[in-house]
Amino acid sequence: MSQRTPERGPRCFIGNLSFKITDDDVKSFFKDTAGLDVVSIDWFTDKFTGQFKGSGIIDFATPEDAQKATTFHDSEVLGRKMMIQIAKSKGPGGDRGDRGGRGARGARGGGDRGARPPSEKPEGCDTCFIGNLSFQITDDDIHEVFGSCGTIVSIRWVEKEGQFSGIGFIQFQETEATDKAMALAGTDIKGRPIRVDYAQSRSKF
Repeated sequence: MSQRTPERGPRCFIGNLSFKITDDDVKSFFKDTAGLDVVSIDWFTDKFTGQFKGSGIIDFATPEDAQKATTFHDSEVLGRKMMIQIAKSKGPGGDRGDRGGRGARGARGGGDRGARPPSEKPEGCDTCFIGNLSFQITDDDIHEVFGSCGTIVSIRWVEKEGQFSGIGFIQFQETEATDKAMALAGTDIKGRPIRVDYAQSRSKF
């Protein structure tokens, strides 16, 4: 007996998106470019911070429309090359883990109710905690992502028993830089959405 091939669904994963993107931007792109109607959009948010991850799931009317949408992989939307592929099915409700809806103005709605909010910024804080890091991360990766926030004084990687623990600290010259760094929570670095929070004590490296 031949094995039945699962039908492709009408859903696509989209990633590498601008953090300013809205539902209307996505709907307009596919309507104007390919004549495709986007039925719904679910945006992924970080379960710790609630910050938009720069990716999500979009539903089309038919599997054929979803397949056509994948031909626009690497198309530029708001200055970034969009990644798009057919979404993998995880069963009923299986792919709705930490998603939140972003309205037409990009505001986060819904989301993960168990998300941990950012810490209150300590007075004069110049250091940010970063977590959920790839074990292949480098100083250059941090400078590339956070360099626009302000002058990076130093980066400290935290080790446990001589092994990198996947967390670290970034110290900036300006306290205002930490506020900008907080906005980058959920940014994908080497395949992992990073956590960012204010450090609770000023770290001198």
